[in-house]
Amino acid sequence: MYNRIIQFNDFKIFRNEKEVVILDIENGKLVKVDERTLKVIQNNNLSKEELFQKSKKYFNEEEFNSLVNAMENAGFLKYVDSKNESSIETYTKENIVGITLMLVQGCNLACSYCFGDEGSYCDSGKMSKETAFKAIDYLFEHSDADKVLITFFGGEPLLAVDLMKEIISYCKTKDKNVGYSMTTNGTLLNDEVNKLIVENKISTIISIDGDKEKNDKNRYHKDGTGSYDQTVKNTKELRKEYGLTSRATLTPGNLDMVNTFNHLNGLGFKNIPMTPANNLTSDAEFVEYINSEIELIEYAKEFIHSNNCSKVRKMTFIYSALLSLHRGVYRQFGCGAGIRDVAIDIHGDIYPCHRFVSYKETCLGNVYDTYQENEEKREKYLEKAQINNLNTREGCSKCWVRKYCAGGCVAGNYEENGGLLSQPPRECFHQQVFYEKLIYLYMELSEEEKKELFGEKY
Repeated sequence: MYNRIIQFNDFKIFRNEKEVVILDIENGKLVKVDERTLKVIQNNNLSKEELFQKSKKYFNEEEFNSLVNAMENAGFLKYVDSKNESSIETYTKENIVGITLMLVQGCNLACSYCFGDEGSYCDSGKMSKETAFKAIDYLFEHSDADKVLITFFGGEPLLAVDLMKEIISYCKTKDKNVGYSMTTNGTLLNDEVNKLIVENKISTIISIDGDKEKNDKNRYHKDGTGSYDQTVKNTKELRKEYGLTSRATLTPGNLDMVNTFNHLNGLGFKNIPMTPANNLTSDAEFVEYINSEIELIEYAKEFIHSNNCSKVRKMTFIYSALLSLHRGVYRQFGCGAGIRDVAIDIHGDIYPCHRFVSYKETCLGNVYDTYQENEEKREKYLEKAQINNLNTREGCSKCWVRKYCAGGCVAGNYEENGGLLSQPPRECFHQQVFYEKLIYLYMELSEEEKKELFGEKY
């Protein structure tokens, strides 16, 4: 064992006034270390004997062996026979657990930033009941999960609310636990739809970009009238009695995330994710977006220090990242597109996710095709996407945040450069800034603050 080579995982060092923490990049874990240990792990690709000789000024042999054993048990080091030995990861193949149904490829709004061409995705029309039921059959045939998820999407899915009802009724004939979600602009909500949502526990996301001025600048009807008043009026009951998630799209002139959060929080939304409209954002504006996100992180820190963690939990993208850092849980892949989830358009064509529907060359089959035909096409996509190759993928292999970013959004990558693997450089920069700020925030938290923030997840 003393002659074999010790390889430590890649790591990044973070320091503040009170402690030193390393991020174990391979395992996604934050670990407190002392200066002596830091000296040891900065010597990589040595035999155990060579490493001990470099470390004995800090540790005696018993302490050294104990340290090495602890790091091996934690998965931070491994023994290899060659300094150049590496592992090749293969793609992930999993059963489908969720589908996004494009009930309508069309919309009653004409938002300026819509990547779906006013919800049509270079097509138009409504899904037939036959195709919808075939899509449900596809889901049940391809999933062995105890619970599956169906997302109603568009376009505007409430333009096909009758079909939505028939789908829910059809699912009740199946021997499977089904969860439902929906993304809607909220303008078509009424008492009948509200009842459908509540009775079937449909997790509902409302697209709204902030206050009236900011929302109506980009989210408007085809005649140019804004959607804010109608959305706020129609969602009032559900916001108060049921709980809705808002989704704000940030655009030039509307990049103030603190202001947007405060407005949507004031409206009573339970979760408030925000994302930039990349197709409208220049590089300079994207930097402004990152700076605004940093301000929101500082705002979250103020809430934590003032024992107001409930507001931080509404900042879902910040809270979920902090929780991952706290629990040492990293992402296996950027998202479930084509792996655990697929989108199905009005014709029954299958895509990795809804953002691929405009790109017909990415089709993974059709719900009317055989199981084998669809699986063969999905396997080819997974091989091409190289889901698990972050340690060898150009641009990712040397990036310290790779296990949290996991290569990013494959649809965003495809839209940017026509490939699945290469993330836009500015998004790589964004992820590094985001996680660095969050790690330093996490290092500031007391144990009591962590207990308050993470609750039973602590």
